[in-house]
Amino acid sequence: MQRSTTAPAILAACLGLAACVGPQNLDQPLSPLVLRNELVDRVIVADENGQAVTLRLARNGIAARNGPDIAEYGSWRTDESGALCLWWHEQAERCAPVHAAGGSHYHWGASELSVLGR
Repeated sequence: MQRSTTAPAILAACLGLAACVGPQNLDQPLSPLVLRNELVDRVIVADENGQAVTLRLARNGIAARNGPDIAEYGSWRTDESGALCLWWHEQAERCAPVHAAGGSHYHWGASELSVLGR
């Protein structure tokens, strides 16, 4: 019986990639790669002016937000420092780093974000 030498190599490559895109140190902001993996194309609940709104960041840079008094599209990007930047119609762009807060919870500047699922 011949042993496979490719399985350990594949496992090592996967573990190495997981270290790059998996959970990061809570003291450090998420890297742009991890940010995209954790937040893009997922439903995000955020608190805006005391009201819960849902956000959706699409892979193409389009952002959507929906709440009791708002439903609009805007745009999102990561800046050169890796911070998440959101722009909504007639508002200034806001950029802030995203930090993991445990589980599916994150901090974006002073806002708390909770990811519901894919």
